[in-house]
Amino acid sequence: MNNTYEKPEINKDAFNCPFCGTYAKMEFLNFSDDERQIKYKINEIVSSINHKYYNSIGEKEKIIIEKIKETIYIYAKIVPILSFCHKCKKTAIWVDEKIVYPKPRLTPMPNEDLDDNLKEDYEEASKIVQDSPRGACALLRSVLQKLLINLGEDKNINSAIKNLRDKNEIDEKLLKALDSVRIIGNSAIHPNELDLKDDKDTALALFDIINYIADRMISSKKKIDKIYELLPASAKNALPEIKNQ
Repeated sequence: MNNTYEKPEINKDAFNCPFCGTYAKMEFLNFSDDERQIKYKINEIVSSINHKYYNSIGEKEKIIIEKIKETIYIYAKIVPILSFCHKCKKTAIWVDEKIVYPKPRLTPMPNEDLDDNLKEDYEEASKIVQDSPRGACALLRSVLQKLLINLGEDKNINSAIKNLRDKNEIDEKLLKALDSVRIIGNSAIHPNELDLKDDKDTALALFDIINYIADRMISSKKKIDKIYELLPASAKNALPEIKNQ
């Protein structure tokens, strides 16, 4: 499964829409572009008047013109930038180069092969990661714990990982992924040397790791089983003989 996610960023040509979630082309409407054009026109008019009437614009008029420019500048700063999704046709609002409506999704979608109750915890973590990275990490630890239980392992994550390692069911990369979620999740619940209170980057990385674990432990195995089922019975019956040769 492809969980590639491109987060919304100002003036980026395409990203995952905060409304429909689809990776789509985006069109930005920015008043600051109009601001530059308007200021250019004002300067052009002033130059034309001065040239035609021999610098007839006095100090009073100059002050008024500068106030107009300042008003345009302020307006450009407070008027939000808009982005239009070419897929769902909805418009998002940006202020100070950050999306404010709708609340942006910062994480990839959960692996589609996760059970619904695990997806619910994952999505809850996704909703709070901006405001509470520690809370999101704790929820993702819960996702891992439930995933391992569903696979028939112990509810104690440490024991479950050790058992999987002893059975040679996980390689070094998967072991690192499992331990990362375990250690970071434990730190969220029982703070120690890792301070996750404002560590959004670590929390966001954990979503990718959860999807990686789900892909390795669930999705990839399902794909292999599906391919295996396509083999004719005669070929499958011959496999043990081939294996022993």
